[in-house]
Amino acid sequence: MPNQKNSGFSLLEVTIVVVIGGLLMAAFGSIIINSQQKAKISVTKDRLNAVDEALRAYALTNYRLPCVARRNAPADTANFAVELGNCGAANVATETSRVASFGGGSSRIRIGVVPTRTLNLPDSFSYDAWGGRFLYAVNEADTNTGTFGLQPNQSIEIVDINDNPVVSPSGSIRYLVLSHGGDKEGAFNAAGTAPIACQNALEKDGENCNDNFTFRTSTRVSEAVGLQNFDDFLSYKGNARVSEVPSNAVMAFNLPTCPPGWGPLPNSAGRTIIGAGTYNQATTPTSIPLATAYGGEAFARNGVGGSATMMGTSGATGEFKSLPPYIVLTYCLKL
Repeated sequence: MPNQKNSGFSLLEVTIVVVIGGLLMAAFGSIIINSQQKAKISVTKDRLNAVDEALRAYALTNYRLPCVARRNAPADTANFAVELGNCGAANVATETSRVASFGGGSSRIRIGVVPTRTLNLPDSFSYDAWGGRFLYAVNEADTNTGTFGLQPNQSIEIVDINDNPVVSPSGSIRYLVLSHGGDKEGAFNAAGTAPIACQNALEKDGENCNDNFTFRTSTRVSEAVGLQNFDDFLSYKGNARVSEVPSNAVMAFNLPTCPPGWGPLPNSAGRTIIGAGTYNQATTPTSIPLATAYGGEAFARNGVGGSATMMGTSGATGEFKSLPPYIVLTYCLKL
């Protein structure tokens, strides 16, 4: 019989094809996994930024920060993502944590989850991209309009991977929002449970779920097993007030009393407020009769001078009549 040439693949050829195919699949699989991981990190950071903006907007409108929401409230229930009605009330186990503040101040730190419904954010913004609810910690004093921002260095401490303080002064964080990352250790889920325990004795990010006033941040995200594991993401606000108006600013309000976050301006009632510095009036105003020309006078900042009608004619009646038409407003000082 004539020789028949074997048209099949040899075992070696099959092996080579399988090995090459496996390498290609592994390479593409790694690319896909890395792409998915980057996408989750991006989504988580975007939601953290949105929550942070909502918290600042809330503070500007309400002159306080919201309290935390209950960690154990399941999704689609009455208490889900809604702030506690009384942030200074005694703590209920598993709902929230209530711990001492940095520096031993009289206020406490309340730890729970983000009250997205109070902030008018979508429910999806309660979670990071891995399904864990964002942790939210806040100084209880900052959730009250009367004490908002009054304890600058007795709040929350932030440290780096080697326990060095990352804010100055230490303990001056007003609030923080945190994602427990892909390992989800210590994160509460939609059911209001935390199925993966906090590994605070073994891993660096364990500092972020052991319910105290210290939290950790790092730019070195690592999923290594053991002590160096750190995959959390934080957003936080430092000592400055969450407000566009600086402390000690003065504003006039068409209100009978100062609004929350503002206090009466001492010595302003019944007086004309004059700017600091020196003003020189070159000529005498013709619309108001004056006894003598006003030659200019220096006014010290925060000083209290005489009547603002000092340019008028002599005598109380004459001085009063020298005032132009006026409107009465309440002057207040930003606390």
